[in-house]
Amino acid sequence: MSSHWFETGRIAQEFSNSPNIDTDMVSDYATSVLAHYDAINMDRRSIAISDDYALIQYETYQNPDPNWAAMMWIAYTTESMVVDMLDTGGTLKILTPIFVPLVTLFDDLENTGREYTFVNNWNLHHFEQFALTQPAVAANYPDARYSAVDEQDILDGSLAGTYDVVRSTPIGFFGPNTKLLDAYLDTLKVGGVMIWFESSEWTSIYANGLSQTHTSFYTRFAKHLAAKTDFTVYHIPMEHGVTVCKRTS
Repeated sequence: MSSHWFETGRIAQEFSNSPNIDTDMVSDYATSVLAHYDAINMDRRSIAISDDYALIQYETYQNPDPNWAAMMWIAYTTESMVVDMLDTGGTLKILTPIFVPLVTLFDDLENTGREYTFVNNWNLHHFEQFALTQPAVAANYPDARYSAVDEQDILDGSLAGTYDVVRSTPIGFFGPNTKLLDAYLDTLKVGGVMIWFESSEWTSIYANGLSQTHTSFYTRFAKHLAAKTDFTVYHIPMEHGVTVCKRTS
């Protein structure tokens, strides 16, 4: 398996010294999640889950191709880079609804200068049941710290102006309208930043050109962000797309 996309990821890893993805850790995590799905007899046919990536991603994680892992590394390392650039020596408060148990995340959870808040959802359940329980994780990251909130706490405005960073992929705030996206934006302090990865619909918008913007459901959310007058919004067309929004008022 090879492409310009994959080659870019492998070269980026060669030219960087940030931690690579621990594919054994991710594979063990995915294997445990899939065993859980089998145990509860989840209906995973396309007609039942509509090919929802959140429900089929674990097959990909279970036996990750090195090239695919390199692309995954680009996404999460770029996200970590943005967070590091925001770190001025104080305590960064970070809210994230969707995350993968990677070395960079565990390093952050043990960093006393970072305060992570996870959203109480299926992702957190999987993390607590099938990632934190891995012997290697327990041994290497005994001081991992985080708190949790319910999505309703975000929607009702009780967390407004609380966080320095919101990190998410589209699944964290996509819905029938932009209400949840706006609620996440409201949780940011002035000067805070939201990082939205995979904001090009996995490159399909780039591959198909402007015509794709008329049919992609990503367009509604991207244009909604771009119209914000209290945010500076940057859509960076790197591989799978990353959108960075900084609150200005």
